[in-house]
Amino acid sequence: LPLVDALLIRRLIAELCSPSPDVATLRTAIDQRRTGLWADAYHDCYAALDAALALRAFARCHHDPLAQDDAAAVWHAYTTDWACVDTAYRHFHLAFARLRLSAPHGLDAPFYDLATQLENWYCGYFLPQVSATWEHAASESLARDGYVPGVPRLDEFYLMHVDALARKKRHTWAIISDALRYEVARDLADALEASTQGQTSLTSMQAPFPSITLCGMAALLPHDRYQLSCTGTSEHRTLAATVDGMPTQSTNARNDVLNAYLATHQPGAQGLAIQ
Repeated sequence: LPLVDALLIRRLIAELCSPSPDVATLRTAIDQRRTGLWADAYHDCYAALDAALALRAFARCHHDPLAQDDAAAVWHAYTTDWACVDTAYRHFHLAFARLRLSAPHGLDAPFYDLATQLENWYCGYFLPQVSATWEHAASESLARDGYVPGVPRLDEFYLMHVDALARKKRHTWAIISDALRYEVARDLADALEASTQGQTSLTSMQAPFPSITLCGMAALLPHDRYQLSCTGTSEHRTLAATVDGMPTQSTNARNDVLNAYLATHQPGAQGLAIQ
């Protein structure tokens, strides 16, 4: 009967809200029920439970502060482990948003309680811990050099990825998505491999400081010298990013940078264009 699933879901939520949930038992129960006869009717419930369990499992495995002294180690820890928290948090809220509109058998109320607990942990513990750990490990390097050693930098993107493939006569498309979160890129990579016969490779690079669109777009371009300057009056100052003395604020300006690089480094090469 569908009511059995509703009662079990309430029990699973109660267990997830307990101080020390049995992660292995909960995992088995969720995996068994989400493929059962009434799985479609409770799809959003089990999706939310699955994400909530991932968050609770991480919290149990990382009950100590997320301390790392080396900035490169912090970066590695996030891209290999900590990013799963952001993934689970996003998946939970996607499912929870649908449940708030049409939760079966009044299950929205217990999910509200679970959402409150997860929100308190994510915003009150995880995010402050990650931020504090990164700031502690990276602040000295950022103040001294403007970047963290041991982590690939965004201003190396063109030479490492685009130019290297172009020299092999490979057609290359670079799709830039502003503010795309790392864990979203991981989901995208998984989806591409699942829906195509292609292969994906997920890597990361640190943006120049400050990590804003103006600076990131300039850093992506090929260059020998990157410069950030402040212009305007004392009341209305604006930042300007240039590469090799050329402006980068507009699409046309960035096209000029690309083609100037080709003219200097790859004479006879076809022009590039930014769409």
